[in-house]
Amino acid sequence: MTLRELYKANFGHFHRPCNAPVIVERADPIVSPGKISGHVHTISGASNIALNSTFETMRASDCTSCKVKQDLSAYWTPQLYFQWANGSFTSVTQVGGGLIYYLPRFSSSDTTGVLAFPDGLRILTGNPFKRSYDNSLMSQAIGWNCLGQAADPTRNPFLPPNDCPNGLRAEIRFPSCWDGVNTDSSDHFSHMAYSDGESGPCPSSHPKRIVTLFYEMMWSVHDFASVRDQGLNTTQPFVLAMGDPTGYGLHADFLDGWDKQVLQTAIDTCTSDSGVIEYCTVFDLYPDGDSCAKTPDVDEIVLGTLDVLPGCNPVVAGPAAATPCTASTTPEIFTHPVAYTGGAPPPGSQVLANQPSVVESYKNWKYQDCYSDAASVRALPNGLSTSPQTIETCLDACAAKGYLMCGIEYHGECWGGNTLNSASVPIGYGFCSMTCNGNSTQYCGGSKAFDLYTQTAAVSSSSILASTSSSLIVSSTKASSASSSSTASTTSTTSKASLTTASSAPPAYTVPAGKVMTNSRWTYSGCFSDLVNGGRSLPNSMTGNQTVDGCLSACDTAGYAICGLSYYGECYGASALSKASAALDSSKCTYACNNNAAETCGGSSALDVYKSTIVAALTTPATSDLTNVDGWSFSGCWSDLTTANRVRSLSQGLSNPSGTIEGCLASCTAWGATTCGLSYYRECYGSKTGLVSTSTELAATSCQFACGGNPNEWCGGNAALSVYLPSSSKMMARDHPSRLSASEWEQQ
Repeated sequence: MTLRELYKANFGHFHRPCNAPVIVERADPIVSPGKISGHVHTISGASNIALNSTFETMRASDCTSCKVKQDLSAYWTPQLYFQWANGSFTSVTQVGGGLIYYLPRFSSSDTTGVLAFPDGLRILTGNPFKRSYDNSLMSQAIGWNCLGQAADPTRNPFLPPNDCPNGLRAEIRFPSCWDGVNTDSSDHFSHMAYSDGESGPCPSSHPKRIVTLFYEMMWSVHDFASVRDQGLNTTQPFVLAMGDPTGYGLHADFLDGWDKQVLQTAIDTCTSDSGVIEYCTVFDLYPDGDSCAKTPDVDEIVLGTLDVLPGCNPVVAGPAAATPCTASTTPEIFTHPVAYTGGAPPPGSQVLANQPSVVESYKNWKYQDCYSDAASVRALPNGLSTSPQTIETCLDACAAKGYLMCGIEYHGECWGGNTLNSASVPIGYGFCSMTCNGNSTQYCGGSKAFDLYTQTAAVSSSSILASTSSSLIVSSTKASSASSSSTASTTSTTSKASLTTASSAPPAYTVPAGKVMTNSRWTYSGCFSDLVNGGRSLPNSMTGNQTVDGCLSACDTAGYAICGLSYYGECYGASALSKASAALDSSKCTYACNNNAAETCGGSSALDVYKSTIVAALTTPATSDLTNVDGWSFSGCWSDLTTANRVRSLSQGLSNPSGTIEGCLASCTAWGATTCGLSYYRECYGSKTGLVSTSTELAATSCQFACGGNPNEWCGGNAALSVYLPSSSKMMARDHPSRLSASEWEQQ
């Protein structure tokens, strides 16, 4: 059994994916604070990670590359490289940014419950200089899992001598016993200790149990399968950034940036055995597809093919430990690293020589912003042929034709003209993240998006845009951090023009600023409450690119009648709006969309709601608790996952593809259940022996999560079951004679 399987089999937990590293460079504020670190790390987490990060600076981060907004921590491990026969190295691609497990390991002998991290906790586990196995508790907690290989076992403490078709996964479990006093120590480990066994008692020197961290970092080593015979070591050609070809030196760092109260609540209440982060409603989550990155602190190329490993890191195979050395040269440190949430850093950012950037000016041309384009009617009408496809060749071609405006999109397509189509609006530089076919260090627009340049000598760019753009989006008063000051002023100018043009079909009331009124398939309905009693008013999360149009498009594709945006761009949809949701004052929905500051995307626990003009919303049933359905009667709201090892109150998970009460009850009937329950928007459970004895009746509001398939119905809550019994039974669930104790349930 792998560590992952053991964790899942043992206790409830939650795990949080990180979409991508926030930066890859020689940074390690724990071991080398304020200095360039000895070797390259791939770092996931909050955007303020830097050479001298502290708990306070991490808490001030603008974003995180991981899923949970309240977690502004940083997680890092060494970069992996392939070593060629000529001694050079090529970086291996990390798949995503890691999967971080939070595991409530404990022992009955512990003197405390499982605690959140003390503010500012720092931990280093593993030894980067180790080149052999010593069977210590630390060594047992670190290993490599070669996925897809035929050999058994797949997990070993060393780098595997064969290809891993499904990826090579680094696995690191952190110590969970804390001395209760120090948040760091001279070796960055001694304030922590491993228990004897994963759930063994903490030693008396480290009596406080904190939540156990477990990292999974996946590497795409199969990309090198066809060239393994060209490696310096054809049996095992991979090397960690500190010159380790054995894998015994694998290590990991953690720098705390959590909102401790939120983390403690999650530890105490988020105990789903699935570990799915969406089940933990205490967290605010970024939508799928969101990104967070930062520009580098160190002016040093560390990815791609390199002559040597960055720093002083000769390859040492051991078995004796490697010894540290000092590099003969030190790269420069950038003065102004910045965070960004789109696909491209802000114009003018300090980047590496091999990284792309926005060309801000060329001859008489000045960059304006990334603008939207439409496939049917081009924003700029005249296509130009250029070779090579670069910013310079396109701008020269536009100048030769006498055009005042020039746009480059989709890796180098060149378009020019003297007027901009009224449907084209600035959407933020982050959407123009495609590099030029003729120069990979320049950005050349995006998909249906172009980098717009205007002539500065012939006429001012602001007057060109003011006279030609007439967007039908009303400006928001809140500017996005992703938009420059020039973009904000341009947006404001075009929005004033739009306010007068949008009068042909006035709404029944004055539409607040920032609401999209140009999509004929949707109408704006108002600002409505979200997370009432902890449940989403629109229970289906969508990927909407953090713009209104992107969200509406996602809801269109899914066939939803109601679409909503919250918290700067989170997108949700459903066939109806939950009955728990109520209209709010428009002032509650004024958060500017992350990827278009001219639009608003709801607020905190508040949704900008749009109604489809194509799909009718569901209006039935009239009451959300269905009292009698197909031979079943509602029997109240009951607690779930109540036992110490978090077993289900109803033992059998059942399918509910429709995401409705009726769908779940049909599955219970087909299976022969005598008790049926729904939880967390659509989950369906049944039992032939009743609820476990530890389940207790809860307030009705604990089971008021709208059903995913029909939000006019209630489908339980977080660790709460809407329970149904056969109508022929005159007993309530608490009186069911066949209810089992937890120990009896476990023996089934």
